[in-house]
Amino acid sequence: MKTLLLLRHGEAADPQGTGKDFERRLTRQGLQDMQRLHHILLARSLVPQFAMASNAQRTQMTLREVVGPDFAGEVVLDPALYNAEYKKIIATAQMMNDRHEVALLVAHNPGIHMAAMNLVSDVSDQRLQSSLMQNYKSGTLTVLECPITSWQELTERRNLLRDLIIPA
Repeated sequence: MKTLLLLRHGEAADPQGTGKDFERRLTRQGLQDMQRLHHILLARSLVPQFAMASNAQRTQMTLREVVGPDFAGEVVLDPALYNAEYKKIIATAQMMNDRHEVALLVAHNPGIHMAAMNLVSDVSDQRLQSSLMQNYKSGTLTVLECPITSWQELTERRNLLRDLIIPA
């Protein structure tokens, strides 16, 4: 059994006239939300051994805040996750090293939301599924329990939606 954490980057500032979406940074609220999420993950024993994010500024900042300063796991920044479609996000997860039991992927909407929706099994809690289908605001984390021993086995519609953490 593996656990996949899918996270939309925290709330980001507008490009402020630069037009450079890639360089957008988290707002103060976005930073605070991601720091709170870090404490939630610690409290729920959901600290990943592996974390991957797109190389955009806001996903890198999100990743740093969520894993915290003492993170001892492996971190990868993957340019292919920048505004990636959901199938690319799932394919990326399927290539992760099997020694990692809990993994975190930080990416952008709509791809990360679509990946979460497509990975969830219909037998998951209906209330959580309903919340997942709604607006997937910045900083939302999907916790999936995956009935696999190898990440290569990750398949759409087979994973239990264990939790959905949405910033206040």
